[in-house]
Amino acid sequence: MQKYIKNLVKKAREASYKLAKLDSEKKNAILFKMADCLLENKDFILAENAKDVKKALKNKLQKSFIDRLTLSEKRLAEMSESLKEIAKLPDPVGKIIEQYQRPNGLKLKKVRAPIGVIFVIFEARPNVTSDCAGLLFKSSNIAILRGGADSVNSNKAIAKVLRKAIEASGLDFEPFYVDQLRPKYLLPVTGTPMRRNPSDLFTVLHLLDRNNRTDCLHSFWSFVDKWCIAIKDVFGYTIEKMPKNTEEFKELLSRY
Repeated sequence: MQKYIKNLVKKAREASYKLAKLDSEKKNAILFKMADCLLENKDFILAENAKDVKKALKNKLQKSFIDRLTLSEKRLAEMSESLKEIAKLPDPVGKIIEQYQRPNGLKLKKVRAPIGVIFVIFEARPNVTSDCAGLLFKSSNIAILRGGADSVNSNKAIAKVLRKAIEASGLDFEPFYVDQLRPKYLLPVTGTPMRRNPSDLFTVLHLLDRNNRTDCLHSFWSFVDKWCIAIKDVFGYTIEKMPKNTEEFKELLSRY
């Protein structure tokens, strides 16, 4: 699993250098093409979404959850319009947000630049897939997107359709990777959490920014905090002591 993750993140990092070179006009044209592709392939997307909805109904998930999961022609039209709105936004890349001159004549500028690769985990809401892909593409960032497991067919369908626009535009790299990462640490829909090692998440965070381990560790422990809160609030378990390191977190996972 870790070898797969390393290869995926490596591909994403390499692609980020190419995406950073795309100008605003090219990015906007691709975003409009992505928007059109969603509508042109609505039957395919809705058919795949129906599979997710059928499974959710079978598992007797909450009505509000199923509503967020369900796509319709209206929602696809809204997703398409959202991509067009993103295309119309000013490009943040290269914008000078601050500049001044030192007494010695040295001119300094603070310029917005892409982060590079952004890893996003979100719940089973298929519209978030296209929104994230569009926003990160607009800001010249490669996206690794992992939606909720209950929307896997919908997310993959949307990604497949959006890639058609990418291929038609002649890009020789993938600007986003959707549901190709299957983390082992996610909570199941019902029952107790899976007994899995969270090291795969740590591997992704570490590889995304080797030079900023502090932020990676902060993101990792932010995830741990949310995981523990879910255990306490959603499943009703009591955690006497919050984990302070990876080994303690592994030990905690093994109990549930």
